[in-house]
Amino acid sequence: MVEKEIWDLSSLLKGRSEQEVVDKVLSLKQAIVNKKSLLVSNPSPELVLDLIKLNEELWLEFSRVSSYYGLRSHVDVKDEEASAKLNYYNQLGAEIDNETMFFDLWFISLSSEESEGFINSEVLVEYKQYLKNLLKVKRYTRSEEVEQVLNIKNITSRGAFSNLFDVFTASFKFEFQGKELPQEELVSKYSDLS
Repeated sequence: MVEKEIWDLSSLLKGRSEQEVVDKVLSLKQAIVNKKSLLVSNPSPELVLDLIKLNEELWLEFSRVSSYYGLRSHVDVKDEEASAKLNYYNQLGAEIDNETMFFDLWFISLSSEESEGFINSEVLVEYKQYLKNLLKVKRYTRSEEVEQVLNIKNITSRGAFSNLFDVFTASFKFEFQGKELPQEELVSKYSDLS
């Protein structure tokens, strides 16, 4: 019989509680939203850098708690608490993205001359490729309202179906060498053969 490996996921939270991480995420989101009005009149490369760094930190922190529950739900797809928390964080992530997407939309709405000015700024050299990549999706990007609807719809589309499939198939048993084995154990036997 294959010994089940238990992952220690506590390091993802870096010694903090889930609530402390969420509070940090919400604080960073608010800091970003509070700077939205500053983009209206001739924003400096320093402001753009500040917004990019805040956004980067926000999603790094958010990924700690969402990854924690994502991995926990993969360890045991029948873990109802992990599944519920993962769904909650998927929803929260979409809501946060909807409130902070204004920066990306602002940047891709700039004229070529304005966007090139930021891309070539010494202050933003570390994020040059990031800014160039934003422009690559410009022609596929819709209004803020449409993008927000798409964000919410993504929660209930492909990912939700995949999660449902995982939960449903987790209970399947397969006969192997006269024994009934769960899919996870059967797959591990085949991977041990190679």
